[in-house]
Amino acid sequence: MIKILQHSIIFTVFLYSTVVFAQQIKSVDLGNKLTEISGLAQLATNVFVGINDSGNKAELILFNENGESIKTVAITNATNIDWEDLAMDDTYLYIGDIGNNLNKRKDLCVYRVLKSDVLNQTKVLAEKISYAYSNQTDFPPKKRDYNFDAEALVVLNDSLCIIAKNNAEPWNGNAAVYMIPKTPGNHVAEEKGTVFTGNVDWWEDAITGADLFEGRLYILTYNRVLVFNPNRLHEPSKLLVKFERITQKESIVVVDKNTLYIADEKQMIIGGGKLYKIEFK
Repeated sequence: MIKILQHSIIFTVFLYSTVVFAQQIKSVDLGNKLTEISGLAQLATNVFVGINDSGNKAELILFNENGESIKTVAITNATNIDWEDLAMDDTYLYIGDIGNNLNKRKDLCVYRVLKSDVLNQTKVLAEKISYAYSNQTDFPPKKRDYNFDAEALVVLNDSLCIIAKNNAEPWNGNAAVYMIPKTPGNHVAEEKGTVFTGNVDWWEDAITGADLFEGRLYILTYNRVLVFNPNRLHEPSKLLVKFERITQKESIVVVDKNTLYIADEKQMIIGGGKLYKIEFK
């Protein structure tokens, strides 16, 4: 069994103008199957699902909160060009093939699979939700307009919300937010606004994952978690967690008002390859 590491460091947390503290942070090693984890969701009690990003197999890895593998589910009619996030509603799991580092892809899509199939089978079929950005005319655009790469996907009512990573030069901290229907077919992603995460640089402020829980939009960067009101994206965010150490954190899921999980990719120099459980008072 993988040993759970309990950290005694207290992280200051700010949530909607109220100062609270992280009660406990635990981490477990995710092993060798999810070394490039880029998306995370909870399918059932103590059943998580993760994906690896670009160039890896089109498969879902199920595991428990101790990081122990449960099973692998192959998606037989999908390709992992650059899988970057997972989202979920009551019926479907959505897999965002939305990574677009060079801002020149014309095959962006989201796959959806039945949650019940993922839980009960080892091979599943996916339906494809293809899209193109309404405001992209050049592939790639000029670097000041690099706002068509994305690593964050959430379900918002009857739509999928895609939040850009923003690779603009010079860096401006404004990430575009796009919406598409969550039904199979070919769609146009309409920009609905922007979120501002910071004006330091992409290493601290680029958006690498997101989750929506009880009307709050949780946005992950490499070093912190921010909370937005999805209906008022123009308003300043609230800082929820700031990590002392930057790693390649690219996955987040909120399971209740007091608990969230984050995962990071495994890198030789900066470390990572772990699942972090953060519990609040």
